Amino acid sequence: MKASPLNLLDYYVTDLSFSVNKAYDYKKPSEFRLEDLVVEPTLIQVENAVPDSAATGKWQMRLRVRHVPAPDRNAPSQFMVELVGVFSVVSGYPADKIQTLLEVNGASLLYGAARQVVRSATAQGPHAPVMLPSVSFYPPKKSAAEMK
Repeated sequence: MKASPLNLLDYYVTDLSFSVNKAYDYKKPSEFRLEDLVVEPTLIQVENAVPDSAATGKWQMRLRVRHVPAPDRNAPSQFMVELVGVFSVVSGYPADKIQTLLEVNGASLLYGAARQVVRSATAQGPHAPVMLPSVSFYPPKKSAAEMK
């Protein structure tokens, strides 16, 4: 194990909504499909993201996770959570790899936090809590044909 070049300095929830599907039929299997999940990371570099921090290369990421089931799905609920994370990248990290580091690792860290928020919020409803599925933010390698 070694230290990551990416440090999560802070994160917080900026938006959260949860609603129970009143048409949910508990006698039928629940339908939670990955294609009903919309995950939107947005990355920006910020100047003074964390006041009085000695860290260099400060970045902020907003991650919005929305569950929007199709009308015919037997989904117990729908939800949306938005988190903002503040990150630093160690000095000396290759500049051409910073964006990928943040888009993959930063989004993964915030998604893990979103998983806990969603589980906690949905556990307060009348149905079983929702555990977000594991996902990867690592982009697939491009084929030789795609690189042309």
